[in-house]
Amino acid sequence: MNAVKQMRLEVKKYIDAADTKVVKMVHAMLEVEKENDWLQNEEILSIVQERSAEYKSGKVKGIPWETAKKQILSLSTILKELENVPHNRLEDIYSFIHSLNANTKKPDSNRKKILSFAGSFSDMPEKDYKDFINGTKQTRKDLFNRDIKS
Repeated sequence: MNAVKQMRLEVKKYIDAADTKVVKMVHAMLEVEKENDWLQNEEILSIVQERSAEYKSGKVKGIPWETAKKQILSLSTILKELENVPHNRLEDIYSFIHSLNANTKKPDSNRKKILSFAGSFSDMPEKDYKDFINGTKQTRKDLFNRDIKS
């Protein structure tokens, strides 16, 4: 008798002698296994077959397992670190990550921050303001008109 057949007989004996709680537990486990058998799911099989055909035809390129593993490890490492970030900093992190995306339009948050300084010099005497502006212009001119030697 092969090993699997022997195990089936032993499992049947256990089930026959088990109390209601164990029978319900085993039944639930078998039901979950039956529901999660993706090889029996026609929709999933169709998707897998379609993607496999695309790969074999050269329509899509795969990546080596080592590369995929590194990307997965990198992402999981980042996600683990994010779990330790205080909740009040998550918006900053989201904005930063969002800014790294090349397709992302830059948010207006910088504009709002800059505009928050509007009127900051309104109570400054006119002479002090002109001195400040002239000093700033001169600093910029000196900074950007210099020779940089390597």
